[in-house]
Amino acid sequence: MLRILLLLLFLTPTTSVWGDDILVIGVVEEQSSYNRKPVVRPLFKKDENSWSVLNSQKIYSKEKLPKNLKWSLVFDGRNLGEIISSDSNPDTYKGNFSRDNYLGVLSAEAVPKLGNREKRFWKWGGLPENRPIAVNTYPYYSDAEKWKRDRDEASLQSLKKQVFVKLKSLIGNAFHCNGTPNWDWSEIEVEIGNVDVFKVYKNSSNQVIFSAGLAVKHRTDCDGPVDSSSMPIWFYLDRDLKTIGYELDLLEAADFDNDGDVEFLFSHSGYNEDGYTLYESGFSQRYDYYWGYH
Repeated sequence: MLRILLLLLFLTPTTSVWGDDILVIGVVEEQSSYNRKPVVRPLFKKDENSWSVLNSQKIYSKEKLPKNLKWSLVFDGRNLGEIISSDSNPDTYKGNFSRDNYLGVLSAEAVPKLGNREKRFWKWGGLPENRPIAVNTYPYYSDAEKWKRDRDEASLQSLKKQVFVKLKSLIGNAFHCNGTPNWDWSEIEVEIGNVDVFKVYKNSSNQVIFSAGLAVKHRTDCDGPVDSSSMPIWFYLDRDLKTIGYELDLLEAADFDNDGDVEFLFSHSGYNEDGYTLYESGFSQRYDYYWGYH
């Protein structure tokens, strides 16, 4: 009986921001490739008309977030449940704050293991066994725009033709990695047969988010990292074609602030750099939470 009372006391509203005026979104992810335990990384805090990036000790401390936070797990327009995080050392100095500011999960078993069948969401330290999951301190997770993966080959080929001229200018000089024994490279022409469309998402209004770039066969067996322009580049197609960015992978589309418009959360990984990017509806405003390693 005492154990039950203590549990109820612990889960009272004083331990969370659920219902407060503070709305924060983040991710629950594996701490590292050698420590798979889940941790929560608070990323962006909703202000009146924009978002604050919680990537410094000064900004994060200013928000005075409670030690314990309750989070809604957001995936594909659904709520996968709730978890509670705890900041065991809120006043500890972190030399690399944006990299090292993550929160423990009080009940790791409550975090769904969604796997990573497509081997996505790479980080500088390796590939996660389970994909990150977006989290929100409010129970806002809906996707009224109905963004879904489009795997139709005809759609991919059509997009390749539409994006090719823009893609060619963004790639610039292109190279093919020759691999062993010399691990050298050869310059190639950027022709439509040398590029591919990789991931495509379409909503109920036929707006499209997709990634395209130099075909995988040209950037395999490379001696070291390749230039970001050789990696997939993300685009948004509505009436016009808009470049979203480099070294990204779409993690979640949801109305995180319940204003009727969908925001987009991307995972980011580049040379000596990882992080997350948040875009507002229509890709009108971008916010980056990035960190380096050395």
